Amino acid sequence: MAIAGDSLNKRRNYTVCGLVSNPLFQKCAEVAQYVAEEYSDEFYVDIFREMPCEFYSRREQLLNSKKIEDGGMEVIVLVGADGHTGPANGEGEAMSGDDFLNMMQKATCFRVLNIPPERPDSYENMAHLSWKNYLRERGNTYCWMEISIGEMVHGRVTFELYSRVVPHTCSNFWHLCKGDLSRDADEGEEQVPILSYKNSTFFRTLHGAWVMGGDISGGSGRGGYSIYGRYFPNESYAIPPR
Repeated sequence: MAIAGDSLNKRRNYTVCGLVSNPLFQKCAEVAQYVAEEYSDEFYVDIFREMPCEFYSRREQLLNSKKIEDGGMEVIVLVGADGHTGPANGEGEAMSGDDFLNMMQKATCFRVLNIPPERPDSYENMAHLSWKNYLRERGNTYCWMEISIGEMVHGRVTFELYSRVVPHTCSNFWHLCKGDLSRDADEGEEQVPILSYKNSTFFRTLHGAWVMGGDISGGSGRGGYSIYGRYFPNESYAIPPR
């Protein structure tokens, strides 16, 4: 028993966190599986999956605490941490995913394979599949919209909708993103309006916090429609109305 205890005390623990859709994250996940089978007495590697916004917040904390110097890393490995000692910050230092891979290839027989990205079993495709499976396991609904400033598209924003918490609100948002419904025309309107966020504007910006939009009628924030009509009841007060 004493020998086993000494072995566990000497085992080095690591936690991998980052963007699940990054191929580097997939490579680190393979390391975790490999050492669990071949080097369990020497290494323990925990794979910590989270949403991008959660990882970005974690990365900012690590940057502010001087545990990392590169604020652009998309995969970070925490040293001296596992799922039981707090994956948020780790007990020791942190390293990049690339440095972790290089270290493990020197310390073990694990090797990263040179697989062309277009192959079904490539790290790129496996990472994409892993990301889709992770989203599916969360049990929520997802939709997206593209954001333009002027005439230039600046990127796509993906939304995670907590449909089990606020089903009517999420259904309204999802259909407005898709733009697949219409409403009855008001008096004086020649065409039946489409219920859609397309070409609507953000009418208020709170720097460092959020932007406000959703008025698909006038765009001022004082109008708007839902798929249920002009109004529908609140389902949650998690964010107090202002």
